[in-house]
Amino acid sequence: MRAFYSVREFRAELKSRGVDVTDKAIRHYIERGRLKAQKDVLRPSRWLIPSSELDRVAPLAQQAA
Repeated sequence: MRAFYSVREFRAELKSRGVDVTDKAIRHYIERGRLKAQKDVLRPSRWLIPSSELDRVAPLAQQAA
């Protein structure tokens, strides 16, 4: 398990757990405050999502599907 995921890696990990969501939707959730994330220091255009968010979001998304 990684400490942080990029948006693309986060999407791939969710997809492997049976949750289909787009990169655009993930960014939308970050901007609206539904997902906790921080900007990458070296690449400020990229978001870093902590692994704790994956543990929090995956079970909820599977229940909704």
